[in-house]
Amino acid sequence: MRTLSKLSTVDVPLEQRAQVWREYLEEQLFLAEYRPLTAESILCEHVVADLDEGRVHSFVSNEHVVDLTTVAQHLPQEKLATPPLYFTTVVTGRAMYWSKHAMHIAEPGTTFVYDPREPFFISFHDRTSVLLTELDRSMLPTGVVWDQQRCARVDASGLLPVDLISEVHDTLRGGSGSGHTVRSLGADMRRISKQCAGLASELASPGHFGSAISFIAHRLTDPELSVERVAEAIHVSSRQLNRIFRTHGTSVGAYILRQRLHRAAELLTSTDLSVQEVAHACGFGSSSHFSRSFAAAYRCSPTALRSSGDANLLVQDQ
Repeated sequence: MRTLSKLSTVDVPLEQRAQVWREYLEEQLFLAEYRPLTAESILCEHVVADLDEGRVHSFVSNEHVVDLTTVAQHLPQEKLATPPLYFTTVVTGRAMYWSKHAMHIAEPGTTFVYDPREPFFISFHDRTSVLLTELDRSMLPTGVVWDQQRCARVDASGLLPVDLISEVHDTLRGGSGSGHTVRSLGADMRRISKQCAGLASELASPGHFGSAISFIAHRLTDPELSVERVAEAIHVSSRQLNRIFRTHGTSVGAYILRQRLHRAAELLTSTDLSVQEVAHACGFGSSSHFSRSFAAAYRCSPTALRSSGDANLLVQDQ
């Protein structure tokens, strides 16, 4: 079974657009303030499909801010106890999420995962389109609890296929009522919902990240330290481990390199070890590789830092 609801503010009088949009989305999602950032006020188009697999929303909008910090009630009463988790994926344009506990910027393909009970802002650039998937918490594995004071950002390569998200978004906007479209949308939604549940489960289990950090810290001197070795040690796949690190804004390889360079900077300013000895002590296979990596991250050579003895010389750490 499928029901569709649509709204466009294009033909709504300018002075009424923000209010019409607010009242409409109070019924469809939550109570919020919608603040235009242009003289055209809120110019938005919305389509929502209600399927057996869940609800999915397509939005196309001009620049505006969604504010859930100034209202007393974020969700309709019937949803307050166990609201769905929201997965907002940017299809085109750019969006920013901000709350007391997190701030993230999303480019095309990036997904925000969040609990709508946490007061937040989301801002959209002009002509930004997003697909918002609601995940019923009953789909989460037994024992998985999502902390409402959390918003995770997952890069395009994290889990949800960008081509599938775009296809569902385009299908909704096309508004076709053919049986083939209904069947394909249901199948796509089953796939998306399953992957959203898996992603939420990974994000809600920070123990893997902590275990990986601890393992890396004790093996920085090992030049063979790799994504595969870390993943094997904490009993997850390499792909899953990289997804976990991406929710923290980095990758396993980038994190290992950053920790090695931090340790190298400490040794260069606090010991008499040579540059070659520092490179070896921090797990670099060669001093030349170490020097190139150090200069790229800090815009300063290891020798220059050693000569100055001043860690404040390190002006940029990438």
